[in-house]
Amino acid sequence: MRRFHSYLVALFLIAFSGPAFADDSKLFLEAANKGDVAKVRKFLASGVDVNAKTEYGGTALAFACDRGNVELAKLLIENGADVDTKDSFYSATPMSWAMMHGHLDILELLVNAGATVESSLLMMGIQKGHVGLVKAMINSDSMTKELLNKGLKSADPDLHKEMIDLLVAAGAKQEAAGEVVVPAETLALYAGEYLFKQAGMKFKIRAEDGNIKGVVAGQPEITYAPKNQTTFESVEYPGISLIFEVKDGKCTGMRSEQQGANLSWERVAADKSAKEDSPADVAPVLDDADITVKEPMNWPRFRGPGGSGVADGQHPPIQWNGETGQNVRWKTKVPGFGHASPILWGDRIFVTTAVNKTGKEELKHGLYGDFVYAEDYEDTHSWQVFCLSRKTGEVLWSRVAHEGTPRIKRHTKSSHSDSTPVTDGKHVVACLGSEGLFCYDVEGNLLWKKDVGLLDAGWFYDPEYQFGFGSSPIIYNGLVILQADIQETPFLAAYELETGKTAWKVSRDEICSWSSPNIFEVNGRAELVTNGTKAIRAHDPMTGKELWRLVGNSEVCVPTPIMGHGLIYITSGYRPFNPIYAIRPGGNGDISLPDGESTNDFVQWSMRRGGPYMQTPVVYGDHLYTCADNGILACYDAKTGKRVYRQRLGVGRGYTASALAADGRLYFTGEDGDIVVAKAGPEYQLLSVNPMGEVCMSTPAISDGMMIVRTQHHVFGVGRTQATD
Repeated sequence: MRRFHSYLVALFLIAFSGPAFADDSKLFLEAANKGDVAKVRKFLASGVDVNAKTEYGGTALAFACDRGNVELAKLLIENGADVDTKDSFYSATPMSWAMMHGHLDILELLVNAGATVESSLLMMGIQKGHVGLVKAMINSDSMTKELLNKGLKSADPDLHKEMIDLLVAAGAKQEAAGEVVVPAETLALYAGEYLFKQAGMKFKIRAEDGNIKGVVAGQPEITYAPKNQTTFESVEYPGISLIFEVKDGKCTGMRSEQQGANLSWERVAADKSAKEDSPADVAPVLDDADITVKEPMNWPRFRGPGGSGVADGQHPPIQWNGETGQNVRWKTKVPGFGHASPILWGDRIFVTTAVNKTGKEELKHGLYGDFVYAEDYEDTHSWQVFCLSRKTGEVLWSRVAHEGTPRIKRHTKSSHSDSTPVTDGKHVVACLGSEGLFCYDVEGNLLWKKDVGLLDAGWFYDPEYQFGFGSSPIIYNGLVILQADIQETPFLAAYELETGKTAWKVSRDEICSWSSPNIFEVNGRAELVTNGTKAIRAHDPMTGKELWRLVGNSEVCVPTPIMGHGLIYITSGYRPFNPIYAIRPGGNGDISLPDGESTNDFVQWSMRRGGPYMQTPVVYGDHLYTCADNGILACYDAKTGKRVYRQRLGVGRGYTASALAADGRLYFTGEDGDIVVAKAGPEYQLLSVNPMGEVCMSTPAISDGMMIVRTQHHVFGVGRTQATD
């Protein structure tokens, strides 16, 4: 699905750009990446290729543009740097990097150096009041009379007088005011929601001051001015148009156009307040006649038993409200914050957190691609483990596992406590990233701790970018198993549960990932399965010996392997290749698919597109359910891979937590704190949307009629406080 304007494409793609140093110009590229102008000058004087590239096609000029280093960029351009070079992974240019971060001085330099420009740069320069960029654009070969006129129209007479004078001097002419006027009743006719069926994407339109405003989830709102009674063109990004279709006095749809690309949108609602948006009007809340839990379930690890995310017979609620207290049995504040999911055994819930001793908290959620470090890496933190009562939420005990400054930085969407702990009912093992492994008994007594090294899981394209460690440990046959796909010396290791001593450790030829391992026992053989970029692998969990591998995966792997119908499901969603595999266990050696094939003796079915980026899917009944970051839910026949339906959940600005299933229902937790409950089966049916009132990045736990929800500041126990919902 193409974005609506190329600048937003750059925003999304360029957010994760940088070097992977792997050639003879390594030191030159490293110096450029660190902004060391003196060293770069020496390398250039010695004859190094100014256009040398990293493994992924990154150049010194691209690094300078990403960092906003004008002096370095100027030096490189003067020495012949290619201003239009594209990297081999994202096809991103130096200008794309500069646009991503709004480095206007760099953009001016690139335009003056003859870089291929986008028309939106003129608008950017005007709106930001950057005279140099506006001058450069006016003098560029891409300037047209139409663009000059559009720039003049977008300029504010009170704020942009100097720019207006430049535009007028270049030949811009102000269009007569009121040249195209669309009646208010016609604008109101266009306001509402439009659906792009192929992607399940919605476009919301409203009228304001004679124009229309349009927004797609996760993108900025754009103003469109009328060209005629049915056609509107973007003010901020010329070349993007909306054409509305009217029949018998009713608006039936619209068409969006950008650089020759056309998308057709079906009208689905008259305005924002249309009843279609109300969950209560979509489907009634179902009654649960039998709400007695016969045997409470333990939830010992990320996504519960076997990592499946399935909790049949536990009867979690269908409807609740964390803001009003409806069906909230208790609510307990936990200091600091962490994205580690809650686990439980019997009456005890375990969660981990990282507390910034300064009291600062920096968390930015939602759909965005920009990478910015959280400004807390020099602050002293306290990593803590909490034990709560499942029945009352009372804090039974808390322990400070470690105090100090973080050994690595984190992404603004991440935390310093991302890995979910694991328990066998006697031991509680918490992985606190680079701060180590800590094992307690259920009463809170520290049994052992282990430094497992620097767990720096960052961006494969640029080691300077650190995101935070997120893989969660599992317990199997007296072993704690940890997958650590990190920048340097990635490994898979098992530690003795009783002592913490290393039982075995194998190195991994991998780049960074955040997937947790899983173990499946079939026909008397246990397979420790790991999701990885260079290969999906199965190991003997008692020795670490590799059993089989499947090559062909996404560049970034986050979802955990799961099992159902005797098949192991592996997904990854980092484009352009975001596969889904349904693998038969029992393989040996290389079970990779030949080029162009989707099945073989050990791959029952597969597809190249459709895998989710962050969330682990759920297999429930006859179906495999995947939920994308933007809330698009897809349902597949779990045995054949045939897609049954695709549906946008329509709530929230992003989904990071993984899906759960219980008693005929599916649960999807949005980052905004809204938990969507839908009916499981071949047809989508929304049952309820349940607000928690806080950001929620963690996957809940389910047991004994309750859902344990961990938000940014609290742990909630939600469950029926009356006979039925």
